[in-house]
Amino acid sequence: MKEQLSLRYPIGTFEYGKEYSNLDTLRQIREIAGLPKKLKKIVRKLREGALDKTYRQHGWTVRQVIHHLADSHINAYVRMKLAVTENAPIVKPYEEQLWAETEDGKHGSVGMSLKLLSALHKRWVFFLTHLSDEDLDRVYYNPSGKRTVQLREAIALYAWHGRHHLAHVKLVTGNKKHEAESEEETHVEPRAAKKGSRARPEVTAPVSELPKPRRGRPVVKKSEDVLNEGVVAPVSELPKPRRGRPLVKKSDDVLTADVVAPVSELSKPRRGRPVVKKSDDVLTADVVAPVSEVAKPKRVRRTKEEIEAAKEKKG
Repeated sequence: MKEQLSLRYPIGTFEYGKEYSNLDTLRQIREIAGLPKKLKKIVRKLREGALDKTYRQHGWTVRQVIHHLADSHINAYVRMKLAVTENAPIVKPYEEQLWAETEDGKHGSVGMSLKLLSALHKRWVFFLTHLSDEDLDRVYYNPSGKRTVQLREAIALYAWHGRHHLAHVKLVTGNKKHEAESEEETHVEPRAAKKGSRARPEVTAPVSELPKPRRGRPVVKKSEDVLNEGVVAPVSELPKPRRGRPLVKKSDDVLTADVVAPVSELSKPRRGRPVVKKSDDVLTADVVAPVSEVAKPKRVRRTKEEIEAAKEKKG
């Protein structure tokens, strides 16, 4: 008997009548938001045929549980909207067991309900996170339990409802441990979650996490490949020269002795003066300068007598 009860309520029953702070409500809303993702993750681990297995004797199959979550949370969303927009409305109950026995509940694809839950919870959570304190104090009346439910309590109820059926699905996967949510997922203050954590060895941050340099300065990657002694940084990591000055690549090929820089890297002459290429072909002895570079003779002015004598010769 106790074993059947533990299988039926693996995380325990919900306690009505408790008081909840704003922090409690925020944490429960975050649980509601994370349910579809957690459910999809568990369903992926199920083996073939596991969807039609029951988590306990005379219980629902995994397929029925997933479809029930969609049915139940649709009703929950509508009830909470009614509570905010009406004065203590009476909500309509529904027969959960009969809904689970319909054709779509017993044989429908779980993908439909998983997509429905994902979209529904996004809309539902958006609605809940924008409620005021006055809204959260509003109520609705449920005739099936003959109970007036405050909205804070309703949020806590459906956060529990998601964990409750998530534990049922885990029973089918063989995971009987129902651990509490990790602090990283449920804790509102992430700094507090770091206290008491184990000290990790010092790890060098990857280049992608290094602080970004100022605009125009290249990032020098710090790694074992470039921190060895005597290694020249690649050209792509050298500082960029000023505009107009060519970049001289420093490598083993150009750092040898007696190497003349190529013409393309020589400083440009002033406008109008030709570039003299310095190479082995033009650095030999007794080289005659080309005609274009020979100095032009000065223009000689003729006297009047020379001009008249030239005219007489012509004619």
